[in-house]
Parts: sequence; structure tokens; C-alpha cells
Amino acid sequence: MQKRILILAGEASGDLQGAFLIKELKKLNDNFVVSGIGGRLLKETGADILYDTTSLGVVGPWNAISKIPYMLKIFSDIKKYLLDYRPDLVLMIDSPALNMRMGKFAKAHGFKTLYFFPPSAWYPSVERVRKVASVADYIIPVFDYNVKTYESSGVPYYCFGHPIVDVVAAKMKEQGPIDLPEDKIFVAFLPGSRFQEIKSLMKVFIKAMRKIFFVKKDVFFLIPAASKDIRLLIEKDLKSVCDIPYKILDGGGYGALKHSSAAVVASGTATLEASVIGVPMVVVYKLAWPDWIIGKLFVKVPYFALPNLILQKRAVCELLQTQVTPERLLKEVLSILDDSSKRSEILSYLLEVRKTLGEPGSMAKIASFVNSVLLGEI
Repeated sequence: MQKRILILAGEASGDLQGAFLIKELKKLNDNFVVSGIGGRLLKETGADILYDTTSLGVVGPWNAISKIPYMLKIFSDIKKYLLDYRPDLVLMIDSPALNMRMGKFAKAHGFKTLYFFPPSAWYPSVERVRKVASVADYIIPVFDYNVKTYESSGVPYYCFGHPIVDVVAAKMKEQGPIDLPEDKIFVAFLPGSRFQEIKSLMKVFIKAMRKIFFVKKDVFFLIPAASKDIRLLIEKDLKSVCDIPYKILDGGGYGALKHSSAAVVASGTATLEASVIGVPMVVVYKLAWPDWIIGKLFVKVPYFALPNLILQKRAVCELLQTQVTPERLLKEVLSILDDSSKRSEILSYLLEVRKTLGEPGSMAKIASFVNSVLLGEI
């Protein structure tokens, strides 16, 4: 009898990881079907997507307020679908605003739940880990510093390393040739995969690119677009720009990072991709002001960039809120391009980050574990 998986991947990064997981799972077992929340990549695996992930990605609770009615509708629809569909496994990926609620509902109704990429990426909290355990039968954390929190909390977990290593290797292998000019220094600007990120960062990025180009005439800018909708937003900001050389690349940041000597990256999964590929970066993060105030009051972390959190030191430059200015981006990008000792230091830190993420093959191990859960062997 065919097994059923309800997948809940509410953001672009979850869509990416979910798609790779399903591909690996199909190598072991093709007797299952997938439906739920995801995006283009999960749909390409054959999953029946009820809601597209790109409609759910928001930065901070303030931006989420306008989406509350839509989110409530999604919760209502997915709850009803869950009860009608009766899946053998509810597979949750990241997106705690969605999955902590759906996991609680699913577990209360007797469904088997698995949380891949559980929350607490930014700040390890024993209390939060225990809340995750209350909604998930199986938990697969991926960051080493989060694993230590799981150990201290006494919550059962299963860790196989971070699958970003496998994802990057596969994506880089798939990456076809890109038509780029010769004898140029490429600098990537990655504005993120959420609408709010594009709106808050692209105008600053354009001003920074102008300043960099004024100083270094041999520079060429690469701007990846995570989706068609994101590309339209980027093109809208760039439509009147004719004084700097740039190219928008579809399909994520892999092509841009592969060719770049430096990158400016919106905080998130892309910073790990840049770490694995080995691109010195400046990490930026901008919130709506209400979210910024809330964050200052309640979130106490020494860093926000994932490479810095992983190493617990300032491995790469991170700029937050009012620090994200064209002038500061100019200074930091030029220091990466022109200061060979600083560049070498950053690259050595990125190698450390890469080592903490584990050896290749983690996604295959995760898929094997998920398959055993699906078949009731664990």
C-alpha cells in the first residue's frame, strides 16, 4: 500500500531541502506520494503542492501581521486536509510559525510527526527545544551548536550533519555555463528570497554597486533571483539603472557565487552556501523597525550571521539595520577585494565553517532515517 507524506516547507530554503530529501528518499523507496506546502522544487519531484512556499516567506512578526488572515486560512485548510488525507508521516521543515502550530495539531490527532531543520538556528534555547519535542516525534537538527542544546535538554534527537554540503555539490554540478564578460572581477549581491528582503535591500545594494564601480571599473555585478516573482521585483528596482554593469541570474545564488571574488549576502541559508563554496562575504540583515525593537528587547545573541554563530566568533563581517549603508558596503567589499591578508583570514574561517557542517552524504543518511520512520521500522 502506498505511503502518504504531508510535507510542510513554508519557505524557499525548506523547498530546496525538502526537494533534495524527497529525491534521495525515492532512491530507497518509490512507493509513496507527497503533498502539502512547498514550492517549485518540491513540485518538480512530483509533490502535489497545495500552497506555494513563496507566498509565506516573511521577515519578522511585523511583516507577518498583514498575512495573518491568509495564514489562518492556510492553517484551517491544511488541518482539514490532514484529517481527510490521513498521512503516514507529517514532515515539517523549518518555518516554525507554520510548523509549531501544525505539528501540535497533527500530534494531538495521533499523526506521526518529524521535524527536519527545527527552529533555534539563531539562539540555542533548552526551553524552545523542549517545545519542539512537544510537537515532533522525531527531530533532526543540523547545526552543531544546536545539537549541544539538545544534549543538555535531554530531548531525543537524530543528527546526521548538515545537508547543505550535498545540496551545494549537486547544484554546482548542475550549474551550466553562464555567458559572462572576460577579464572582470565579479561581485555577487544576494538580496534574499523573500519579498520584504528585496524591498528593504535592493535600493541600498544599487547605491553600493554604483560606489564600488566608481572605484573599480573592472568590477561586474551578479544578482541571483530565487524565483520568477523575486526576479520581477529585482528588475523593477534595476529598470532605470544603466550606469553599472550587472547580470541577473535565475535559479538561486550558486552561479553567482561560483564566479565571484566577494559577495554581499542577505542573512540566511545563502551564507552557508557561500561558506561551502568559499566566497568571502558581507552578511546583511534589515528588519522592520517594530521587529528591530522587539528583537533588541528579547533576542540576546552575539551574532546573527550563520557562519559567525557556528564558529561563535566574527568570521565574516555582519551589518545590521542602520549599519547597512552604501558607504559601509563599499568599505567592506573593497577590503575583501584589496586586502589579501584579510581575504585569506576570511577564507580560513569559511573552511572551519565547512568542516563543522559534516562530511558529504548526510542527505542520504537523513533519507534512510525518514524512510525507516515512514515504514514504521523506528
